Amino acid sequence: FPESVFAQEQFRGTINVRDSMPSGLPAIVRVLAGERVLWEKTFTTTGDEAHAFEVRFPVQDLPQAAPGADPALRLLSVRTAIAGESSAAEKTRANNDRDIAVHILDRRRKVLLIDGRPRWETRYLHNHFDRDERWETTWIFDDFSPGGKAFSQGFPTTLDELFTYDLLILGDVDKSRLPPERAAWIAEFVEKRGGGLILIDGSRKGLQSWASDETASLLPVEWIDGGSTTPPLRWSLATPGQSTTALRLAGTSTANTQLWQNLPAANQAAPTRALAGAQVLAEVTDASGRDLPGLVFRTVGAGAVFYVASDEIWRWRYEVADLHHERFWMQVAAWIAAPPFQVDGGKIAISADRLRADAGGQVEVKVRLRNADGTIVTDANPRAWLIQDGK
Repeated sequence: FPESVFAQEQFRGTINVRDSMPSGLPAIVRVLAGERVLWEKTFTTTGDEAHAFEVRFPVQDLPQAAPGADPALRLLSVRTAIAGESSAAEKTRANNDRDIAVHILDRRRKVLLIDGRPRWETRYLHNHFDRDERWETTWIFDDFSPGGKAFSQGFPTTLDELFTYDLLILGDVDKSRLPPERAAWIAEFVEKRGGGLILIDGSRKGLQSWASDETASLLPVEWIDGGSTTPPLRWSLATPGQSTTALRLAGTSTANTQLWQNLPAANQAAPTRALAGAQVLAEVTDASGRDLPGLVFRTVGAGAVFYVASDEIWRWRYEVADLHHERFWMQVAAWIAAPPFQVDGGKIAISADRLRADAGGQVEVKVRLRNADGTIVTDANPRAWLIQDGK
């Protein structure tokens, strides 16, 4: 489950239940706030497999926080059990419950998409984000006017305005089409603001112009000179991608790996090699048997970059419409976007990567500081204290 959700969205998650009961018994799984049922599903035990359930309900269905508690925090529980007279078949119920914490956000996440033209890929992306109540979207496509008028007018006018976004999607557009300082802002957006950047390559090779000056550090790949690919290009998950939740399109790991191998092939992809520190999550294999990076991930400063070698993921819609395409993009967007700050007081914003932690575990704390005039502080050395029971 996501730990932070927008107040006006649908709460979405996945429950995996390990089933070692005798087959044929009635069972039920629920999500509860106290004793109030928010979602439930009945199923029948099989005794030798895991069950995967997709959970969805309006965040507005969550009850108000208890008096004196943090009004933005909700504690939920997931509970599964054998139903009815067969309940005695369970040897123990100690492993039937799981507690989760949810932080309620009062603003939607913001995404800015910039592309050299409205390609099929970005047109479908436009539809996905517009339909999703979790996102506020801004779209800029090149109008091919002298000096890139569309980019000058549509792009945020200040660095601080750009910093209000959580995710930037950069398509097949030459860097020279943007005003020079805007490209530098994009680098700061990722490295200092901790924003997410998704790069979608294309046949016009516009992204290659970003491999210089202050934006070179953003790229997780380098292009192979004179390289070409022979279609069809088949997708497959690399080892790191098999454990990446954002790339999960099927209920189990095995089913997901097989699904990726059977996704509709692309006709073109940019031939690249991953740079040091980058992680290849998926590959494309051309007709000659050559494996090339298809999806590449890299952390850059405080942010994250996700590179897509082909702009033909829209082909995954063949015979299944948005089933895989929308799920892929919205999961990746939520993963790569800057995580929302749980507390933002203007001069200082702070968040943790988890709301509940086990003793001996690790928690990553992220802090953003602003000066009195609102500018981001980048040269300070913050000190943090963790206090429990006054110590």
